[in-house]
Amino acid sequence: MSLQGSSNLDFEEVLRSYNSLLYKVCYMFKSDQDSRRDLYQEICVNIWRGLPEFKGKSSLSTWLYRVALNTALSDTRKQKHNPLDRADEYTDQLSTSFQTNHDQYHDLSLLLK
Repeated sequence: MSLQGSSNLDFEEVLRSYNSLLYKVCYMFKSDQDSRRDLYQEICVNIWRGLPEFKGKSSLSTWLYRVALNTALSDTRKQKHNPLDRADEYTDQLSTSFQTNHDQYHDLSLLLK
């Protein structure tokens, strides 16, 4: 892909070509699929906004990685400052844990009968 330094970068082609690189960053920072999708979407928005300013001083993959990494770090900082966002994650984890424990207890009680 010879997009380096071009002012006419095709956004969709860039995403297709570097999709695995962008998802790798999402997997490094997010543990559940919905959060990874949200982060991926935020990364894509930031790439969309910044792509016209890409001057080719670094390789396109390096630039995309930095945009993805900076977006993920910014998202992490934002969540640390907003405990209500994290509360939803904890509630979901507790709910799943409770359901699993309840199911195990139920299975055990059936076996003991």
